[in-house]
Amino acid sequence: MDLNPYTMDPNLPLKPPPPGISSNFDDPDLSNQRQLVAAVAISLALALFLLLTRLYTRIFLVGSVGSDDCMSCEACSAPSRSS
Repeated sequence: MDLNPYTMDPNLPLKPPPPGISSNFDDPDLSNQRQLVAAVAISLALALFLLLTRLYTRIFLVGSVGSDDCMSCEACSAPSRSS
């Protein structure tokens, strides 16, 4: 099999699928999409809740905010600025 990108056909898969499986690049099966979106949403909500709980504890109960708290807020906001 020639792996040269200039001679490969971009409309064909690189390797044939395993026996019993058919390639479907036009309409792929996205059966796990709902579970993935739900898992990401639950994880994000839990992480935000824990961050807010940590900040509340540090600000109102301990009375001081450290650099680790600032870095936690920065880390939590970084994924929203990546796109």
